Amino acid sequence: MRRKEVSLLPVVDDTELLDIREQEKIVRELEARHARHSFTWRVIFATLTSIFSAFFLVSAYLQLISPWDLKYHAYFMDEMSPLSVVIADLVDGTTAGSCPLNGEPLVVKVLELQFSFEKKLVMRG
Repeated sequence: MRRKEVSLLPVVDDTELLDIREQEKIVRELEARHARHSFTWRVIFATLTSIFSAFFLVSAYLQLISPWDLKYHAYFMDEMSPLSVVIADLVDGTTAGSCPLNGEPLVVKVLELQFSFEKKLVMRG
């Protein structure tokens, strides 16, 4: 929008309309800004869910190698078996990491990489 300098404060002159090129330029700028913000927040969200996922997977691993050593697992010592806690942590880890990136959950991508790696090992052996 065009501004007139009347005094110290700029005043917007809304009697003049923007022509088509100016409108399209503003729309392109807003779309570019939206794309940048969208990408930034998707990366932040994916990072946070990956951290949560890693926490639960490490927690499951620690429960598997030394049951009931973690304080937040020890609370359930009398109610649950160690294996059920490991399974619960694995489920939490996979669902926390199921943040959609490009339409596909992160866990699916990791499992695909693991499967392709195992397939290569089988083909070599």
